Formats: sequence, structure tokens, C-alpha cells
Amino acid sequence: MSENHQLTYFINTLDWGGAQTGMARLLSGLDKQIFDIKIVCFRIDDKEFLTQLPDHVDIVELNVKYKYQIASLAPLIRIFSNTDILICSMYHSSLVGTVLGKVMRIPVIFRWQHSTKIQNCIRQPVHRLTASLATKVLADCEESGFMLEEELGISEDDIEVLTLAGINPDSFPEVSVTQNNVTKVGVVGRLQPEKNLGAVVDIASHFRAENYQFNIVGEGPEGTFLEQKVSKVDGVQLLGQRTQSELYNFFQQTDIYIQPSLSEGLCITVLEAMASGLPVVASPVGGISKSVVDGETGYLIKPGNIEEYAKKIKKLSFDSELRRKMGKAGAKRVRNHYSHDLLAAKFTKLAMNLLSEAN
Repeated sequence: MSENHQLTYFINTLDWGGAQTGMARLLSGLDKQIFDIKIVCFRIDDKEFLTQLPDHVDIVELNVKYKYQIASLAPLIRIFSNTDILICSMYHSSLVGTVLGKVMRIPVIFRWQHSTKIQNCIRQPVHRLTASLATKVLADCEESGFMLEEELGISEDDIEVLTLAGINPDSFPEVSVTQNNVTKVGVVGRLQPEKNLGAVVDIASHFRAENYQFNIVGEGPEGTFLEQKVSKVDGVQLLGQRTQSELYNFFQQTDIYIQPSLSEGLCITVLEAMASGLPVVASPVGGISKSVVDGETGYLIKPGNIEEYAKKIKKLSFDSELRRKMGKAGAKRVRNHYSHDLLAAKFTKLAMNLLSEAN
């Protein structure tokens, strides 16, 4: 074990988010004969998420509940002193991790860029700083990479596009496509403005509740707003949070997947829906513009075009053969471009090459 490379993955929290799910899938695919893996987080927000992590991974919770708990960061010095490869994911862990990692001369430092948008201008200098301190900035889709170049001025040579999907296609049972009396339309995502889930309710208002059921999975700051909006429209349900195993079942019971987001990074849930054999009707933002092939695996529609979303959903609901054809094309695309094995192989090659150069 002493010959293995120590990989430390530093992330804000452990819960059911896209960055965390991608992390779990990446780490599950890495060879434990090559890497000794440790996850460090400020806090664990959902212990159920820990079931997604491989057994051989060590987890360190710093128990940082509030800002400026500097003393709680002390264990990082011991952990980083033995680290060969550091991966920093999400804003605060990237800030702390890249600065301390550079000071402690960790050979290889990665910093993830999960989104295609910087939340506010105040954070831009911090993003530039963390990018400059990293050996490579990992963009989880091409659009994130473009944003790093155009908005932050980061050199293309310092960016590596590494799609953080890591889908195991065999984990997603293919849906049974039938012509049902009630068409079920589903979406999974954090209830926040960027996901534009209010549009799902607006789209649902174009349909009769006895023929269409719209289901929204997730929790978040827009929960109250969406509850009020849903109360005025029949045929829409807020289902709350679901575990990964429950999501498999959710996809099985869905006919059409919808994602009218205003902005996205990779958007893992779209890929999960595709892996399940569902046609996807989504907005052409972030990684979705690459994962969904318009007219082949689903439809790409601007997020504000409610009527066009309704039109395409109606078209798919009446044509089970089209749903089957698009679903199969989507599942094949995930297997060929977004698989668990492909992600692990690409990361391992990149990490080992950079580690060799550093040494």
C-alpha cells in the first residue's frame, strides 16, 4: 500500500448533489491498487449519501458548521502532508484547498469547474486565484471550459475537459415503453432558480391532468415558491428528495424526461434519464447541448418557449415508437461517451502523466 499514490478529494459537503454524485462515480472506478483515496469535507449533510461511496475510501469530516472556524481546518495540514494528488471541488473547498495545497507543495492539484456561470462578480478574482494555483482546472463539460477561457482568462493549456458523469449503464434498467392512458413526465434537480422548474408547472398547465402527470424530484430554496405554484395547477407533484436507488425506480415509471434549465454544468440527471432509455426534452445550455442530440435522443428547446415544450411532449406522448427509438439512441450515447469506465481511464491517465512530470 505504501507504493500507492495518495489521492485526497476535498469537497464542501457530502449530500445528493451533481458534484458529489460525479465524485462518487469517479472514485468508484479508480483502481485501488494505484490510489489510496481519502475524502475530506467540511460536513456531511446526508449520511445516506455515504452508501454511494466505495468501501475502501476513507472519509474525514472537518465539522465546519460556520464561516471562519479556522481551527477546524487543522487536520488538513496532516492530511495534505501525505497527499500526492489533490482534487478540490466546489467554491470554498477550492479556495482553501488550492491555497494550502500550493503552500504545502502537493505535486498535482486539480480544481473542478462544475458550472458554466460564476455566481457573482465578487467571486471572479477568487476563481482566477484558485485556477492559477491548480496544476489543471478540470471542466466537467466543454461549455465550462469555454467559460473559464472567456470570463476568467484562463489559458486553454491549463484546462482539461473531463466529463464528470461516470454512468454505469448496467445500473439503469431500460424502461418499458408502452402506450399508456396517462403520460408521466419527470424531472430531477435541486429546487433553485437556475433549474427553472417553475417552467415545468407552466408547461403542465397546457395539459389535462387525467392524461398527463408531471413529477418533480428534489429539494432546495425554491421549495415554497414551487409549492404555491403547483397548488394552482392540476397534474403536478413535488416528490421531494430521492436516493439513487429510488431514482432508478422513478426513471422506470417515467415516459418523458424534461429539463428546461436556464444554466447547467454537465447535468448528470439528463444523462441518467438517457441511460434509462428515456427521450429528453431540454434546454440547450451547458453540457446538455452536447449530451442531447436534437431530433435523435430528444429535443432541445430554449427554456422560455413553453408552447414548444408542450408541443414536443404531446408529440412524444402520442408516439411510443418514437419514444423507444430516441430512448435507445440516448442509452447508446451514454454508453459510448459518458461511461464509468471511460471517466476512470481518462482521469487515471491524466493524473499519472502529471504526477510523472511533477516528479
